[in-house]
Amino acid sequence: MDGPSLATRQRSLGDPATEFPLFPPLTRGCPKTSTDEIAYPLEVGYDYARVDPALFDQEPGTDIARWSPLLPPLEAPTLGEGGFKDLGVGAGSYPVLDHPALGDLMA
Repeated sequence: MDGPSLATRQRSLGDPATEFPLFPPLTRGCPKTSTDEIAYPLEVGYDYARVDPALFDQEPGTDIARWSPLLPPLEAPTLGEGGFKDLGVGAGSYPVLDHPALGDLMA
């Protein structure tokens, strides 16, 4: 996947020198360092040398997409950083802002 993310690899938490490509995501632990007793998870590794220091000088915004260089390259809708979005969860659901006990606190 191409995009602004600087993610370059998956890295085992059992041995950080053990790396895998970003895709496919390994969700059941590291296939090389895990044992029958423990499944070592993987973390996303980034090319930190390419991070523009100006990224941290941004004013607060309403969208997490501004942090995309330091996020995994995922196609996911934003929920709005510091804001709220109607998730369209349907009838019978109670979004936080519509909940009678919390609505007064958020007003």
